Amino acid sequence: LSGKLIYIVGILKDKNYEEMVKLSYPHAMAVITITPPENPRALDGYKLAEEYNKYIANVTAADSLEDAIFLARAMAGKEGNILIWGSLSYLGKMREILKMNK
Repeated sequence: LSGKLIYIVGILKDKNYEEMVKLSYPHAMAVITITPPENPRALDGYKLAEEYNKYIANVTAADSLEDAIFLARAMAGKEGNILIWGSLSYLGKMREILKMNK
């Protein structure tokens, strides 16, 4: 990938999210964290944002999946790329939102 790389990431709290953050942050220009919806095991997006803030300055916690997509598209512009990753539990919902908002 060339250009800016923006992450949208949501992780479950019983995973080793600290290590995931350490391994992933060097590749991101910006990170948008979310709380995976409708999952009692979800790590709060604000807590994940705090973890990323230890390593990278451009971190935002979004209040919804829709907000995360809106912010990521604005940050990426025409030249950037968006990588949505983390828990599989919310990726299907993200796909639906992306199809509706092309």
